[in-house]
Amino acid sequence: MDGSGIFFSQNEDQRNSVRSTRATHVGFAVGGYRVIGLRELVGVVGLFASWAVTGLGVAAACLLLLLSGAALAHLRAGDRPPALLPAIVWVVPVAAYLIVLFQK
Repeated sequence: MDGSGIFFSQNEDQRNSVRSTRATHVGFAVGGYRVIGLRELVGVVGLFASWAVTGLGVAAACLLLLLSGAALAHLRAGDRPPALLPAIVWVVPVAAYLIVLFQK
């Protein structure tokens, strides 16, 4: 075995096809979809960093807006509630975090 299937059961072409399908489904190009993913990662890093630096609560607010936008994009695409679940699941703790952060 060459080890190429240890972490992923799909090859690179299959993963790119899935990304392309998901991106176009919600109205984005693959590049734009990747930018959104990068922004999500930056938002999460900012969220964790804001535990040490209070002024970074802005990152959490931006992440909240990004997640809300994701939910709206899925609604606009006509997706059923299970497609909205990841955004909804993460909006709740981020919103709670912001409430606690700004009540200090």
